[in-house]
Amino acid sequence: RNHSLLTVDIQSASVLNLVPGIIDKIFQGPLKYFLPFLIVGFIYGKVTHKSYRYLPIFIFFLPLAIAASTGIGGFPRNHLFNFPFFTIFLAAGISVAGESVEKIFKWGERRRIITVLLAIIYSITALNVVFFKHYPSTKTSDGILYKERVRKNNGLNDLLIINDANNYLYARSVYKTNIQNIIQKNKLSGVNLVKEFSQKTQENKVSKESNIWLQLVNMLKNDSLQYIDVSGGKQITKLSKREALPMLPVDFESNVHWQITQGNGKISAIGEHKLAGKQSLKLSTYQQQSMIAKASIPGKYRLDRNSFIVIVLAVKSFNSHLMVYHPLLTANMNVNNENKKVKLLTRKVNDGINLQIKEKKGAKEEYYWKLNAFLGVLPPGNYNFELFLKCHEGNSVLYDGLRMFLIETI
Repeated sequence: RNHSLLTVDIQSASVLNLVPGIIDKIFQGPLKYFLPFLIVGFIYGKVTHKSYRYLPIFIFFLPLAIAASTGIGGFPRNHLFNFPFFTIFLAAGISVAGESVEKIFKWGERRRIITVLLAIIYSITALNVVFFKHYPSTKTSDGILYKERVRKNNGLNDLLIINDANNYLYARSVYKTNIQNIIQKNKLSGVNLVKEFSQKTQENKVSKESNIWLQLVNMLKNDSLQYIDVSGGKQITKLSKREALPMLPVDFESNVHWQITQGNGKISAIGEHKLAGKQSLKLSTYQQQSMIAKASIPGKYRLDRNSFIVIVLAVKSFNSHLMVYHPLLTANMNVNNENKKVKLLTRKVNDGINLQIKEKKGAKEEYYWKLNAFLGVLPPGNYNFELFLKCHEGNSVLYDGLRMFLIETI
């Protein structure tokens, strides 16, 4: 299982998600049925030079191997440039299929007819996908109306979850404003979800990620949710009942005692660069060693109902080429009279929305901070928590505006 501490800030770009994502981008819908012809073309297609046979390895599979070894694979859309390359080998596979039919059934010159017929079927299928599936999916009915209705039905300090990256565009500014408000006021009023219209919540996956998002969807009963239309076949619904309980005071990250549990580095509080409060936390590591530091979250918490745990924070990495790890939350929990220490599964909210906020004026060099929010689901029980932060070797990272909340689900 991948826990937050072990995943970088682009976990949706992992190889496990990348390969099916590439197939979905290039071979949409019924075009997937032509994948066998592509594979045949890779293996048996006629080439003018033997070295051309290795093109799939170096152009497609080598980048995937690099992605698998590093854990960073980019996004499926980055591989669309391979489409002409795939088309050539697809045509080769269709040609091989025509020749095979000729040899098996001894149809003579009918090979050309079979080959042309397969090419026509592919072309008609591709045009059908483009005109009746792809283009309609890119249309936005009324982005401004969607944005205003989302804003109207989303409180200033509510956390907005958007189920699909296709719906990010016009709601992004609402999400950005709310995250800033949550940090500045240390207040979370509610958790709301925007999704496509459906009578069944289970049909609307909040994310392609499994685990936490499927858990979130499955725990919500349809008859408990009230949907409000926000135009374009999209709806918004409240996932929480009442205002959240704030768990951390302002400047907690810079005032609390951090203990290094792995590696070596330097932990300090600085006042010249900050996004909220009076100072920020700085983690610095040496060139050959990363560092993990932990802090205890004050207090013990009793949950009588299923609840969300929400983490909001701002980060500033001094090396943009190095990964910034997600925070990891562990809990000593008592559920059904059984004591356990567990790593809590949280996921980034609205992964793919990149929020950069300029810090307060006053510093000689004003930094831009990246804002993130993470969400987990907790069953009823008694809890006390510890927070872990990891800094990549040879990097320095600033943390500020760290906020944590517990809020009951509907």
